[in-house]
Parts: sequence; C-alpha cells; structure tokens
Amino acid sequence: MNSDLIEVSRDEYEYLKAYNQVYLSEIKKYKKEIKELEEEIQKLKIEIYARDIEEKNRNENNHNSRGAGRKQRFTSEEKEAMKMYRLQGMTIKEIAKMYECSVGLVHKLINESKK
Repeated sequence: MNSDLIEVSRDEYEYLKAYNQVYLSEIKKYKKEIKELEEEIQKLKIEIYARDIEEKNRNENNHNSRGAGRKQRFTSEEKEAMKMYRLQGMTIKEIAKMYECSVGLVHKLINESKK
C-alpha cells in the first residue's frame, strides 16, 4: 500500500513539475514582451519630447505662418528667470530695472502663463 502511495506521489510530482515548466516558460515570454514594450514606450517618449521641443521652437520663432510681426524681446529662459525672481520676492519694478524694460512688460510676461 505504501508503494502505491509513493507511486501516486511521484506521478503528481512529475505532473506538477511539468505544469511548473509551462508556467515558467510563459513567465519568460511575458517578461520579454514587457521589456520590448518598455523599450518602445521609451522610444515614443523620446519622440514626443523631440516633437514638443521642435514645436516650441517653431512657435517661439514664428508668430504666424509667414513669420511676420515683431520678434520676441526675451527668450523663454529669461521669462522663467523673471518669474523666479518674482517668486523670490523681488518687486516687478526691480525686475524691470534689471532687464531694462517697462514694469508693464514684466507684469505681462510674469502673468502670461497663468491664463
């Protein structure tokens, strides 16, 4: 009777071992798919970032399709610096004096992204 029980246990062990191998191979396959998808996501993120920068540069350089109109006086970095100075407690008048422009222009540039 013990030998029958041992034989059944061996059969169950072999069955479970084979079943486990199937699951392990599926796990490997899914891990490979996940890695490929993560790489594709990274490529798409880079592509989107590049498009955003290209569009931003295009919008900064041209106000309209012909490129007509007055060119911007301050770069986006200078505008961000003005905003940071304001957040640090400088008055708009002090910032205007630093950049040699009007108080109204500084006020407009600081508040334009809040809209």
